[in-house]
Amino acid sequence: MRRCKHHDLVEVSDSEQLCLVDPHRLQRIVESLPDPDRQQPLVVACIGSTEKKFALRQLFPANDPKVGDGRAGLCKAYGDALKANSANPILYWDIEPGHRPPPQDTRAHCHQFQAFRMPSNNAAEEVSAVLVQRLLLPFADVVCIFAEDFGGLSKVTSHLQLWTSLGTAASTWSLGARLVVVVPHDTSGITELEEAEFLENTRALGITKAFRSLRVQRVSTQPLRNARYLLLRESVLDLELESSRADRDVRLCMYTATHLASLFSQCLAHTAKMSGEPFNHLMATRHGIPKLPHFADCLSALLRASTRESVPHSTIASILATSLLMQAYPPSSHSQLGHQ
Repeated sequence: MRRCKHHDLVEVSDSEQLCLVDPHRLQRIVESLPDPDRQQPLVVACIGSTEKKFALRQLFPANDPKVGDGRAGLCKAYGDALKANSANPILYWDIEPGHRPPPQDTRAHCHQFQAFRMPSNNAAEEVSAVLVQRLLLPFADVVCIFAEDFGGLSKVTSHLQLWTSLGTAASTWSLGARLVVVVPHDTSGITELEEAEFLENTRALGITKAFRSLRVQRVSTQPLRNARYLLLRESVLDLELESSRADRDVRLCMYTATHLASLFSQCLAHTAKMSGEPFNHLMATRHGIPKLPHFADCLSALLRASTRESVPHSTIASILATSLLMQAYPPSSHSQLGHQ
């Protein structure tokens, strides 16, 4: 299999039946990490077009933006080369919401892919919006939106309102991303009054509830454009990502790269159903684990007996928690618990 230059995180096939295609791009990134079973990645989603491209070159200077297949698409995924060996490598989504995911290239034999049928009555714009809100954003720790690429803050508000109206595929596994809206720091661009109106509108429309935090980040138009976003790396990659990592540590929601890739693939398959139902990450993590026969009946009988015998709730809760946790571990793993 030759070296793959396809970076699309998700694709669409509509030659015969409308399908959502997982090209396993995230899995290939994970396999390139030195210790994916221990490393716990953080994800930055950058949304825009022209200004976003300039920003990505400065946020991730070690990555070559020219390497790729040259196809336009909804989202391309990369790993930050500077952080590949760290305990928390940085992955980033390069999202252009105006694009539909590219069609699956049936002539490409450089990577594996898996297709999932979708309802055929969905417009391309709806598919792209659903994928942004239910698949891409739930995996992001920080979301950077470049207001100039949208045509101003009012257009950003419209897109955010559309995305949040579609619901989310995330359940308790997603803490919500930290949203940073990037605007130029000059009087000819977005004014402070527009900024204040934007923040008020996002609160009034309930958009802020979909994110862990929201702030507007102004960037100077001087010096030259090629250096405009250097300070953004400090505020986004250092401050916002560190805050997100701390939140995940406290809530025990840090996932290894291996787990992240598996959850993404299963969420993609779930999103293809276009059902609007939240993605159940607990059931996803149990994929492939055999169920004990009559396990639920046994727990019900235990609860009835404890009620009849007036067993303290604290005692029965401890037993139930232990039973559920032991059943959640894959077969033959219990002997390893004391060594981790």
